[in-house]
Amino acid sequence: MLRLFASLLIIAAASSAPAAEWVRVQGAVREKDSERPVAGAVIQLSNGESEVPVESGEDGRYECRIPPGVITGQVVELPSPLVKPLRAFRAPVELAADPLEQSLPTIELRRGRTVRGRVVNADGKPVARASVQASWQAFEPWLESNVRGPKWLMTDSDEQGEFIVTGIDPVENPRLADRGVRFWAASGDMATETFVTPPPDVNAPVELRLSQNGMVSLKGRVVDTAGQAIAGARIQVWTQWRTDEGFVLVQTPLFLSAAGGVITDSAGYFQTPSVLSARDEYSLLVSCDGFLPARGTWSQPGQNVLADLPEIRLRRLRTVEGRVVDREGRPLPGVRVFQSGDGVQMTLTVSGRDGRFALAGVAENPAFLFAELDGYRFAGQAIAASADTQVVLSRDDESVAPLTLLRANVLDREEELTLAKQAIVPAVEQALQSGSRDERWDAIYYWSRLDPADALERLDSGAIADLTVDDMDHFRTLIARALARDHYDEAAAVASAIEGADRRARALFELASALPTSENATSRKLLDEALLTSTHADDPSGRALWQACAADGLLDLGETDRARRLLAEAGATAATLPMAGGGTSARRYIADVLARTDLPTALDLVSNLAEVVYRDRTLGKIAFRVAAQQPAEAERVLGMVGDDDRRGLSTPRVCYRMAVVDGERARRLAVRVSSLYLRALSLGWAARGWAISDPDRARQTLDEAFGILRSLVDAGEGRFYGPQSAAVAAAVLLPVVEAIDPRLVREYLWRAVSFRRSYPQGDQEDWLAEIATLSLLLAQYDREVARLALEPAVDHLRRQAVNYTGVCRFAAVYAACAIDPKWAFSLIDEDSSDHGESRFSLRQNFAWALAIEPSVRTRVLLENYPGDDYWLPGRPDNEFRTGL
Repeated sequence: MLRLFASLLIIAAASSAPAAEWVRVQGAVREKDSERPVAGAVIQLSNGESEVPVESGEDGRYECRIPPGVITGQVVELPSPLVKPLRAFRAPVELAADPLEQSLPTIELRRGRTVRGRVVNADGKPVARASVQASWQAFEPWLESNVRGPKWLMTDSDEQGEFIVTGIDPVENPRLADRGVRFWAASGDMATETFVTPPPDVNAPVELRLSQNGMVSLKGRVVDTAGQAIAGARIQVWTQWRTDEGFVLVQTPLFLSAAGGVITDSAGYFQTPSVLSARDEYSLLVSCDGFLPARGTWSQPGQNVLADLPEIRLRRLRTVEGRVVDREGRPLPGVRVFQSGDGVQMTLTVSGRDGRFALAGVAENPAFLFAELDGYRFAGQAIAASADTQVVLSRDDESVAPLTLLRANVLDREEELTLAKQAIVPAVEQALQSGSRDERWDAIYYWSRLDPADALERLDSGAIADLTVDDMDHFRTLIARALARDHYDEAAAVASAIEGADRRARALFELASALPTSENATSRKLLDEALLTSTHADDPSGRALWQACAADGLLDLGETDRARRLLAEAGATAATLPMAGGGTSARRYIADVLARTDLPTALDLVSNLAEVVYRDRTLGKIAFRVAAQQPAEAERVLGMVGDDDRRGLSTPRVCYRMAVVDGERARRLAVRVSSLYLRALSLGWAARGWAISDPDRARQTLDEAFGILRSLVDAGEGRFYGPQSAAVAAAVLLPVVEAIDPRLVREYLWRAVSFRRSYPQGDQEDWLAEIATLSLLLAQYDREVARLALEPAVDHLRRQAVNYTGVCRFAAVYAACAIDPKWAFSLIDEDSSDHGESRFSLRQNFAWALAIEPSVRTRVLLENYPGDDYWLPGRPDNEFRTGL
């Protein structure tokens, strides 16, 4: 019988809500393509406190009663061959208390792939009752992006060695084919030597050949932070496979024993069965009651029959005792004291009459606790190492010190650049002396950001052989960009030496954009030169594009009439370009700028684009362009975005710009956003518009945004895979809090920290990314708190317990750079990875982060990872200016 293991953890909780507060909901389960009803699907609905299982009937419908709140769902069981999704719904569902009967979104299930196969031994004879595992990486629509996560199915071979696995995600995107299903099997002391990819013919069976050759066992020890043995710890072995270039495709657990897996003995020791391939990479995920789970180092055992692993240390969960008092030292009863993000789940207690509390389930330091009571400011603090913790609350009407954006950097600019050079000079020199052409290319690319003049000299001296004219123009563009802020004359000389018209026009436009307003005459001269250069472009679309960019700059300089003429000419050319394919790029960029002077014509250029994704994105950009000057038109343009998720992605920035001139309209746009994450961000940026004119209204709107984020946390939405984070969204809005009242920043900063997800039991990539991104944003206001928050990610970095090609690893380095560049340097200097390219890559990213101008560093790093999920003001409307 097929056994399906879900990769998600559900924590069941009994409800305390009175029956009168429950809402009757109904929903349906359908096959995605045929829309046929699905009977027998079991769905687990949850609002974070109550969990209600329901089963669909013959008509595919179900109904039940559940308390209101933010509802998430998971498909627990379903008939073969349908695929179990990572999430039941494409987004968290907001369930109000009224009306008492409501409908949930239809759950659409895909029909899965079925694979047949046979398990044989080294002699080709069938192996009965072998354990067979199928694993793959799933990508599913989620909000405005995708959710990803590992999936696996288990079965046993029959007496003839044959097996059937059904319900595998079909690979619909050819670019993700290498993330498709692979198989592994084991029996006794035999196993497949690695995961096996099925034949391209979907009807052909897969053969899993078991062998004793090259099999190894992993052994090690699990201890606490004091070095004491931990007995009864559960060991789960994970493996991963990569592309030919070394990038990790899939990470998946291996189920080595149907009898419960591997457990540590009384001395903390463990040993896995000898069914692991010496060629593959492994990491151990260790969990034990009363401790935080921890992942071990990723390593390849090699030819050792018995591979010794480094000790794995688990942090204990403890009970923190303390007292809550007011600023006069009087005890405060009835205070909610809780931890969130420093345990396997949130834990809460209430202070007694003497103000004392005992909070269980808190990890050993570093950890935070939080306290809230009506009439008092929300508070948080790092937990002291001493046995007793005192929490001091301030009344809402008591004055507190303001907290503002940190203006001074830890190091001055020269010190930062010196440290960045120190990080990569050895690798750059080695690459240029003996590296491949690609390694030399990378070395010059990163070096040009730190020492552009020297990089140009090296290129002129032949550091990279056989550079084409276009290659050299590419580097000159980068070098001119790096020189622009501090050495304008040198940058202009480099830009003028660029041979290709397109690249030279772009470099000149970037230089014009980099100059301060006191240099308007020089900017105008550069724009004229860019226009002249663009006339030599071979492609009419390229000429029109740079005309539009120059017109964009001229509008900023007040030369409206000339800009209008240029845009009219560029728009006429754009109208002749195709509606599909490569020609749409220039059409979209031109429409974006043209919207400043002729919105109807701009919309005509893009309204019928064949690629709806590009159309919707461009409409969102146009709405942002005109939001401050034409708020009603911006609302109309945003309404033209066909996809609800893409519309939501554009709404926060539109609300930010619109709220200054039309706050009510901005608020209306915000509350229409279906994604609760993006609705909160939209409301938060709308609040910014009232910060000066009506601070009370601004505070009320901001509280509404934070309330939405709190509801997502309470619903346990962070248990599931996904890039969105309530903690990061809250931290993104801290500049709004400062604009309303700097005395509120400390309180809302602690709210953001309290929104963190609990330690996950499985895949930790999204969790680590959340920690790193949150810490990057916190460092704008409090570097000490940011450093403590980043510690779990740093711990994983030090132990090499993360995918060495994973972006969350680099995100941790970015955050460390924002907190203290010297600390960040020490972290990469400690890196002892066996992958040479890993050390260089980590150093490259460190140097790249420090090369960014400090005034825009946080925004640029946030854009680099996690991309469009979050947004900070300051990015130029014209994306050809973003390189500066």
